[in-house]
Amino acid sequence: QHRRWRKRLAEILIHPGAFARTAGWHATSETEADDIRRLGFIQPVCVSPNGVKLPDPDSLAAARTAWLMEFPQLKERRVALYYSRFHRKKRVRELVDLWLSEPRGDWILFLAGVPEEYSVAEIKAWIASRNAQNRIVVEDGRERPPPYAAAALFLLPSHSENFGLVIAEAMAAGLPVLVTDTTPWHAVATHG
Repeated sequence: QHRRWRKRLAEILIHPGAFARTAGWHATSETEADDIRRLGFIQPVCVSPNGVKLPDPDSLAAARTAWLMEFPQLKERRVALYYSRFHRKKRVRELVDLWLSEPRGDWILFLAGVPEEYSVAEIKAWIASRNAQNRIVVEDGRERPPPYAAAALFLLPSHSENFGLVIAEAMAAGLPVLVTDTTPWHAVATHG
């Protein structure tokens, strides 16, 4: 559904007939394979998750130092991290509202992302309108090391994901993850 009209135009004008003639498909999850089938494609589908390189301890330590130097308010509190695109699909607004719906003790929510549908300024304005600047930190995550090492928990409340690479990256960095059941990460609940 993401950028659906562009995909449809590409299918018609740039690659007419290519999808129907393809020999097979690569899906990163069973959910994505099911989506391919729902679109009517009958070719074989290989389900093979994306690979994630395990981060080395030195790069994790350097990233942690960089983020905590820039955001000292993260040093003395437990950090729940959202690290993804700032987009409606990712439920950023809902996450902010849920976070502010009750006290969270010594936890702080750190939203580090790629501005897309929402800008950093817009998200900061939502937070300021709720007088919650001491409970949530927002920053553009581009051109920086991944912030996983600065956090104690990773959150991704997305409406849907084909794979959710950031979930795998967070776990590779040693973070527990809390994700919606609309991502293909059902094994998180069953296997811990």
